[in-house]
Amino acid sequence: VSVIPASERIPPAVFEEIYGAATLSVSASRLVFCEGVDDGSIDRPFYEAWFNSGGTSVAPVGSCTAVRQSTYVFQSGDTISAASPTGLIERDFWPDEWLASRQAEGFHVLPVHEIEGLFCLKEVAESVALHLGLSDFDSRWTDFEASEKSRAMQREPVIVERAKRRIDIALEGLANAARSNPDRPATRAAFVSTVDISRVVSDIGAVFDVEASVVDQACAGSWDGYLKVMPNKRLLGSLAQALGMHKDLYTSVVVGALKNPDAYPAAANRISQALQSKLPPR
Repeated sequence: VSVIPASERIPPAVFEEIYGAATLSVSASRLVFCEGVDDGSIDRPFYEAWFNSGGTSVAPVGSCTAVRQSTYVFQSGDTISAASPTGLIERDFWPDEWLASRQAEGFHVLPVHEIEGLFCLKEVAESVALHLGLSDFDSRWTDFEASEKSRAMQREPVIVERAKRRIDIALEGLANAARSNPDRPATRAAFVSTVDISRVVSDIGAVFDVEASVVDQACAGSWDGYLKVMPNKRLLGSLAQALGMHKDLYTSVVVGALKNPDAYPAAANRISQALQSKLPPR
């Protein structure tokens, strides 16, 4: 057993053993940490196609928290000094203020609720339709968008999840300042005073109303605004179905066009242009 002093960087060989050789290349000059896991999801295939260079290694690490922690490790310079980390964060149910703070820390926040939303951009969908020779894309898209936005039953669960997330953030660390005292009544009084939820969330109903307004505006506004707020996982399957194809075929065209553009002459450049303002440079 070898002990690595705290003052030394983790050797590449050790880091590779910890993370797994299949997860990322320690010789890469850029490491991209994203949400998702290697369970057949589209995260790794899509990002590897987008960052299609030998100097970039993509590592799906699970949750948003895991992305942040992995990126912080490399930003600290305690691992592989030559590797530049990029952390990709999905919007999920996070409030805009929280996401803005992550951007200020150097993370790239996707402009969609989750990765599937990138596949649901109108420009991307139109490119797939063009590649497959669909001549009635406009009418199919109009019907699809109208149908999705009319699903009022979708709104309440989203409002609740967004409100819960906002309250969780507000309450984070609130109880950390509570301290014990040999005197039980004094300890109780101090705890109640310290952990005063009303100081940070004075009106629970107002939190719900704020998020209800966000969701209602997203449903009434542009498609891109809808993708920012409303969950996208189900959307991808619905979109593929609206275009008359299976989801796997749809995603394979997008990934294939990014990975091997010469094989998708009608779609590759259009898809790349549609995504270039949504993702870090390739």
